[in-house]
Amino acid sequence: MSEHPSEARARRGANSDERLREEQSSMSEHPSEARAKSDERLPEQQSSTGESQAPEPMDHRDLELLGNLVDIYDRLDPMPAMLPDLVLFGLQISDLDAEVARLVDSEMSLAGADGTRSVEHVKRVTFSSDNLTVMISVQAQSENGLRLDGWAAPGCRLHAELRTDGETLSAECDDTGRFVFESVPSGSVQLVLHPTDDSDPTIRIPVVTPALHL
Repeated sequence: MSEHPSEARARRGANSDERLREEQSSMSEHPSEARAKSDERLPEQQSSTGESQAPEPMDHRDLELLGNLVDIYDRLDPMPAMLPDLVLFGLQISDLDAEVARLVDSEMSLAGADGTRSVEHVKRVTFSSDNLTVMISVQAQSENGLRLDGWAAPGCRLHAELRTDGETLSAECDDTGRFVFESVPSGSVQLVLHPTDDSDPTIRIPVVTPALHL
């Protein structure tokens, strides 16, 4: 039996009213409640796809691919041979109660065999801490290694020490904060500036720079 036109209109009106009430209810719903309902529906949608959301474990093919990438970088851009020794050298002074200066400016020279990563050698570098600024200039001497000229501010009458691979060199800052180290061997070095009775009272503990490669 076919539906009477008036009954069909009544049924469509009832459905329309029901949809309108649902839309009004969703608009008045708090965002957190809407998100919660969405999260409740999400697992059902995921499970309906039949796909596992957990990542698959790495297999031998993945490990082989990663190994090939490591080999490529080792051949094209190898780590400088001196880097591990420089890091260990810098850590040897970790027990000193000192303020560590930070690098703020540097000028480097590059040296290295063809086909390998060039090693950066310091030519001029500036360090700064809360109370002290230090600039170092490095020049080659004719026979006896390197000459290191330094200026510290306020560096009047500070005691300077330069740690090298084999020994610790000492120098005194003059009234202008200048100090000099001569016959410095190439390799890893680290500068430590100690306060004295005649130095600026704002420098209360030693100031140490990061390790450098000369």
